[in-house]
Amino acid sequence: MEILAAAVRAGTKVRSDNLFNAARTVSEATRALLDAAKMIEDAPEQDTVEADDFGIDAYTMQEIKVQMHIAELEHQLEKARKKYDRLMKTTVSSDKSWTSA
Repeated sequence: MEILAAAVRAGTKVRSDNLFNAARTVSEATRALLDAAKMIEDAPEQDTVEADDFGIDAYTMQEIKVQMHIAELEHQLEKARKKYDRLMKTTVSSDKSWTSA
């Protein structure tokens, strides 16, 4: 995250909207991941479940929903990282063209 923040500061000189969008996406995904972790932390304690009971209780359903949300956020974060990597490659290649000219 620190590297991304430094890149955003450096990117302001070249006015890169893609860099700002990538930074915003990573920031939002990180915030949502922290919110999901807090939801798990605040969830009620799970009662012991008998081996014969295959039903899904409220706690398990909440846990499944939070895990699904986390998986979705991780997917969004991975997409943002790939976008950021492509942006950095583009920035590096454009920097080389400026220095070689």
